[in-house]
Amino acid sequence: MFDEQFIDAMAAKVADVVLARMNKPAVEKRYFSVEEAAIYSGYSDGALQKHIQRGHLPVSREGTSTRVDKLEIDKWMSRNRQ
Repeated sequence: MFDEQFIDAMAAKVADVVLARMNKPAVEKRYFSVEEAAIYSGYSDGALQKHIQRGHLPVSREGTSTRVDKLEIDKWMSRNRQ
């Protein structure tokens, strides 16, 4: 069906693609949904919502979507560390 040279060339190409993907740095997520922000911060969804409603934690809103910046969470948590 396929000759050995073709199979070896395909195997080498697949290996190159796999290695390239393995060496690609992971992209960290910067903006979270409220649920993701709660998990990241260790707060419950309800507790985090209260802090957002009281203006303690800045968010971005677009339509019905609310996004929380990871950097803002880190700053907020540093300020409120006990």
